Amino acid sequence: MFENYIKKIKLISDVTSELVSGRSICVPVESSNIICWHYSPFSKNLSVLFGADRKKHTTYKYQNVGLDVVFKLLLAESVGKTINKEVIGKFDFTKFNDKEVVLS
Repeated sequence: MFENYIKKIKLISDVTSELVSGRSICVPVESSNIICWHYSPFSKNLSVLFGADRKKHTTYKYQNVGLDVVFKLLLAESVGKTINKEVIGKFDFTKFNDKEVVLS
């Protein structure tokens, strides 16, 4: 359990450094339904790649997402629950099918 906290602290440190530098981040997720999420600090777009079976997937790009949400995702025990609570229904989005993976 302690190792998980160390990994999370390192991830937060690395991500903070990238965001401060203005670079986008892409975070793989251990989840039954989410493959990864990507955030661009310039556009404030959060792209979430959903796909339970990893063969078919759908990307949702949420607009005008603040850094507060990004840090909630980084700290979350469950990224899926956090996305449901903090993102879905709160931001405008564009849906892309499994042929159009968009991470920006």
